Amino acid sequence: MLDGSRVRARMKVLGLKGTTLAQAMRIDPSTLSKILMDHYPGISLELAELLALHLRVPLCELLKVPHLHTGGTNGDGVTVQ
Repeated sequence: MLDGSRVRARMKVLGLKGTTLAQAMRIDPSTLSKILMDHYPGISLELAELLALHLRVPLCELLKVPHLHTGGTNGDGVTVQ
């Protein structure tokens, strides 16, 4: 899933407004708004790649990063240091 805060940060770096980016991508501004608010969990790979292309970054830089737990055990019962 995309991280809306990462998308917003990249837009800020490039000086892009949402309406400008949506027009350039040929998508509805409400679609971009959903992405920015993290309300678009079913985004297609094609749309995510298009967004990354317009933001001039690899797609991986726009993805949510899973939280890693330290200490204890993971779901497999393996101790994590």
